[in-house]
Amino acid sequence: MKTEHTYGDGSVCQTANGRWIVKISLGSDPAGKPLTKRFSAKTKAAVEKKLRDFKKAQSQETKLSAVQYPLSAYYPSSRSLSR
Repeated sequence: MKTEHTYGDGSVCQTANGRWIVKISLGSDPAGKPLTKRFSAKTKAAVEKKLRDFKKAQSQETKLSAVQYPLSAYYPSSRSLSR
């Protein structure tokens, strides 16, 4: 049986040296660069616990949404428009 994964679950993998890494996407900045958060641990259970703790802390703050930027960050200066 396949399990469904949703956005924000993060991806867990094991490195060549035996450590476990989880990477979660947090959206993108105004320039389009992806924002990610990475955690690592010796065991899979430990890295999944770090991910759960991070998501819980984020949900208490901002519901794990993308980083918010002011509208002016997406548009050039309006000097050329005010003639």
